[in-house]
Amino acid sequence: MLINSFYRIIEIKTEMDSTSFTIELNPNHLIYSGHFLQNPIVPGVCSIQIIKECVEILQKCNGRLIYKKIDQCKYINAIYPRKNSILNVRIKVGDNTSEEIGITATISYENTLFVSLKSLLAIKQLKNDNRLSTFAQDAL
Repeated sequence: MLINSFYRIIEIKTEMDSTSFTIELNPNHLIYSGHFLQNPIVPGVCSIQIIKECVEILQKCNGRLIYKKIDQCKYINAIYPRKNSILNVRIKVGDNTSEEIGITATISYENTLFVSLKSLLAIKQLKNDNRLSTFAQDAL
């Protein structure tokens, strides 16, 4: 999870058909030492992870979502955390079942669009692993 280390949520607003998360990036996060030290850019995979974590908060899934299908993902502009540390993540939930959540999402700030995403997320089912229980019992 990236929340509370890579970024933090400042505000959540629910509007008519969407929810908007105002987030603040941590421009000093360790990830930027490799992407790229002199001119840090938010990695694309981090952008879609931020969107997923916001959907998990919105849907109260507590870290249990995975991307099942990405219909469209566009990186329109690079996100420079030293310049664009405050961002708006807007999520519109579309088709929703007990196992899948369809979303459209954007990451932007003021008039600049950075990321546009249309995807289908699935809810991971938690499994009991008896081998772990047995191992723990043997250790005791």
